[in-house]
Amino acid sequence: KHGMPAHRMGRLWKFKKDEVDGWVKAGGASDKPDTAQ
Repeated sequence: KHGMPAHRMGRLWKFKKDEVDGWVKAGGASDKPDTAQ
């Protein structure tokens, strides 16, 4: 939905910690520029 690195197993979403960390560091988690701290 938001380009987040994940895969589905049934109704559950699974995340790999290193992939999510890289995605967050690349700015993938920011909705607005003013929310970054």
